Amino acid sequence: MASNRKRKLLFLINNDSGRDVEMMIPVFYFAERFLDCEVLVELTPKLHSMFRHKPDCLVLSNTTGSFLHYHAARAAKAGGIPVFALVSEGNFPTIAEYDYWGYNTSQELYEEYLCAWSKRTLDYLKRTYSHYQERMVLTGGAGFDRYRIYKFSDR
Repeated sequence: MASNRKRKLLFLINNDSGRDVEMMIPVFYFAERFLDCEVLVELTPKLHSMFRHKPDCLVLSNTTGSFLHYHAARAAKAGGIPVFALVSEGNFPTIAEYDYWGYNTSQELYEEYLCAWSKRTLDYLKRTYSHYQERMVLTGGAGFDRYRIYKFSDR
């Protein structure tokens, strides 16, 4: 017998506005509207909430941009909770000196897929971290629609 339970997505955020939140809003709209998911939002410092809510998937804007995101991804993976993360800064230099992993000190891919912004960065990541290449996908840059939707003040 099929379950009518909605899939539960837990989104951990550092603050309630800005680039990371804005890049995820279209993803959540799509998940709620077309995939019939329930989206829960919690502040990142409340890492225990992922075990209280027992989501079907933990969602982060990235896993390398802060220690909290890194620890959340690591704890979720250890607890058997799949992780979905976009990449907040995906237009990075493709040179050997660039530290892709940021705050992810273990240099382990905790999310199910690494979402690359461009073919240039995808090719670089596949070359550099070939042991993860089957889990790398090209998604395009996240959050750029905000430049079409919002009016920004002149500088």
